[in-house]
Amino acid sequence: MNQIIFANESPNPGQRDEVMAWVSNSVRVPMWALVDTALLPHARITSLARQANVPLINAFSQSDLKAFGDSAPHMMRLPADGGAAGDLVQALLKQAGSATAVSLMKCSAVQSELLGLFSYLGKTSIEARRTPIHCRFADTRVLASLLPVLTTEQRQRVGAVVAQWCWTGRQGEPVVWMADAVGAGNVDDRAMLRLSIEQFRAMQCMAEPDLIFAMLAQKTPEIVPDHGRGGFHASLQRILRTADGLEVKRPRDRLQFVVLALTCGEDFYLLPELQEVWRNIAKYDESLLDLMQDWSDDLWQRLETRNTNAGAAGSSQAGGPPLQGSAKALPPVPSAADDLPSPPASPTQGDTP
Repeated sequence: MNQIIFANESPNPGQRDEVMAWVSNSVRVPMWALVDTALLPHARITSLARQANVPLINAFSQSDLKAFGDSAPHMMRLPADGGAAGDLVQALLKQAGSATAVSLMKCSAVQSELLGLFSYLGKTSIEARRTPIHCRFADTRVLASLLPVLTTEQRQRVGAVVAQWCWTGRQGEPVVWMADAVGAGNVDDRAMLRLSIEQFRAMQCMAEPDLIFAMLAQKTPEIVPDHGRGGFHASLQRILRTADGLEVKRPRDRLQFVVLALTCGEDFYLLPELQEVWRNIAKYDESLLDLMQDWSDDLWQRLETRNTNAGAAGSSQAGGPPLQGSAKALPPVPSAADDLPSPPASPTQGDTP
């Protein structure tokens, strides 16, 4: 398995205690753990389930997605004994660390209903696309972007099975999704989840900081911090909102904008010499990378000075180290967005097997 790093913090002891309090508050309600074993070692999760004396179940065992095998999401029912349930949850959280691979559910549904829900969520159709896709909802980054965009009918479908769904957020804090009141709307009865173009695009927008993070980790690891990656994710969100306001739209331009912001300060775009650049981008839909070819030596020198100052002040606001050498040698972006691998944060993992 390739080493994957996440724009998330591991939960600290206090945050793990908060998760344990959530577990213990409803100890009589059946609880399940869902694990993305594409992100965590399947053998290790199998071992934890065996130690807890609970079966580990392929969450796609009632779907043709079961072909994913060990890489499919797996689920286990927490032991009825509160102490044993707590031990298993603690072990899962420790194993996951900052990986976005573990979530917990409170539900009174039987196992077959859970499997039916996971089949519904896992094989998803997108408006205007002929082939269904695999929605990687067991990755909590995807789950956190999927649940908010569901329609009332789709939320009712989820809520009919899962009353509460808990995972740890960007800073390691517990996040709890609560089902709508039963009967608050009709229940989506389709065999698979269907997302509109607007829903899918909303998920893609929420996934963009993770996509950028994966690109940076691969292409320019020197500006990705070793610690505080939850805060780094917040910085990426903030920078991308600035790019939105300046109408920087092309994926390669947005990546370059992020690199400039991380290395030269998030307010680099306010330089007077750059105002015509933003006007041309907004008015004529020009490319930032193309316009950069005409930047003067004086402008590059000013950016280089900001880069140096950012490093002297403890690097950029996001925590990355200053780049070495000329500002003209800022980290390169890939030659085409299509050349970039899809990170685990992407809402989908390609077509179904």
